[in-house]
Amino acid sequence: REEAEAFSDHTAFPVFEAPLAIVYNIPELDGHQFTLQLDVETVGRIYSGLITNWKDPDILVHNPGLQDVLPDHNILVVAHIGSGGENFIFKSSMNESYAHYEEQLQDDTLEKGGPLGWPMGNGTFSYRSSSAGISYAVLTSPYTIGYSAYATASELGLPQARISNGRDYVALSTIAGVCGSSGLQAHQ
Repeated sequence: REEAEAFSDHTAFPVFEAPLAIVYNIPELDGHQFTLQLDVETVGRIYSGLITNWKDPDILVHNPGLQDVLPDHNILVVAHIGSGGENFIFKSSMNESYAHYEEQLQDDTLEKGGPLGWPMGNGTFSYRSSSAGISYAVLTSPYTIGYSAYATASELGLPQARISNGRDYVALSTIAGVCGSSGLQAHQ
């Protein structure tokens, strides 16, 4: 408390955006040569509760090499219930990159009541209180998708989806991915 009072006239502001990873657990892809590819709109529709199956046409269009491999199985979405940095970065990125995301979260036809306005999803949503909790839930539960700090996802060896930047599919944890999700420009 004394330490906080000593710095009460200081203002904190973020100077670094931590890289996130979209992680997944699809047993049919274990050892497969292809990595799951998505675009921001598809991720937003999954997290809005509008895409609920791994065979959804919006997922298949990004994964031509996985048409016969992706399962006809419900997606279990793992979301963060806290107000931590990863949750803020993920939701901010969705709001900035996918115009309908916030609108869909407010859609009265989707059952609400999940923490922090997440959809209820008829049993297709699971909530964790930390990035590590999301990573462990994805690691141990088949057919899940989640978002996590890149360091945690990498440490656990979780597969990481590649996200379209409009020209190519990149890992969100790369410089291009972080800059693309935050609106910054990468200079090499």
